[in-house]
Amino acid sequence: MFLSTKLFSESIDIAYYYNNLDKAAQKFIENKDDLPKFLKNNIDKQKIRFDIQKIDGNFYQLILEKKEETYQFSKENLEEYTLKIKAKEEKINQLINSQDMVNDLSKAIKEKEVFLEAKGFFNKLKINTSKFFLKIASWFT
Repeated sequence: MFLSTKLFSESIDIAYYYNNLDKAAQKFIENKDDLPKFLKNNIDKQKIRFDIQKIDGNFYQLILEKKEETYQFSKENLEEYTLKIKAKEEKINQLINSQDMVNDLSKAIKEKEVFLEAKGFFNKLKINTSKFFLKIASWFT
């Protein structure tokens, strides 16, 4: 979800990052500060599961979490998450290469091309608030 030209500056697709989790984490860490503050702060407190449906119908499944002072992607412990992000491979690849990630992500969420699913009442409240601010931020970019 938070995959963009700013986060992953090379024009590479999700398959590359799925097979090179260390490179995905490195690019994410290098460019995380370019995210809007409300997204950046929310990411710090989440264990995010990405379910990305491949063109062939199978899934890329990843977990992103902050451990101590760094971020890690993993293909393990997929049931232990606080936020699930679901999208199709084509949409994620478009977002990876987007020049305007905030607006494109907001539009994808609005058009139900990217789904956010939180666990727990307070987490759902935080995610819905973040979606609201993402929508507002898209008005100014």
